[in-house]
Amino acid sequence: MNYLKREMVTHGVELGPGNVLSSLMKHNISDIKIYAYDKEEEQEKLRAYIEKTTIPFLSRCLGIAVATKNNNWKEEDYQTGVKEPYEKIRQMEQRTEEENRKATREEMEQAMELLKKIFETKQTEKEEQEMRFKQLFRDTGTEDIFLKK
Repeated sequence: MNYLKREMVTHGVELGPGNVLSSLMKHNISDIKIYAYDKEEEQEKLRAYIEKTTIPFLSRCLGIAVATKNNNWKEEDYQTGVKEPYEKIRQMEQRTEEENRKATREEMEQAMELLKKIFETKQTEKEEQEMRFKQLFRDTGTEDIFLKK
């Protein structure tokens, strides 16, 4: 338990029946929140926590697009290959916010295509593109959707 505290663990999931882990944490290190997965109400709390701490997909696409270095200084290329795709993603994000919903899989796939176009226009190396997409999936909790095993 002290190791978990030193490693700055803030949340855990008790998978087995009973509440041994929850009880130990409560009595020894009360600032690590434990969710008991065998209790439906705890599962709901865990889902809510995960959803609250996950970055929205379209927002993360925009952040990655901006954070990726530009290696192409041709203004015309930048306009059509970076600014316009970025604006399309921003409009999709705005629409999802106005409708108070998450992006659909179709919208996420469209945003990835636009992000790929931005990378290509900025002349981003393939290795960095792959790293950025993995970062996108990790940060948005969509690895299980887009990363095939």
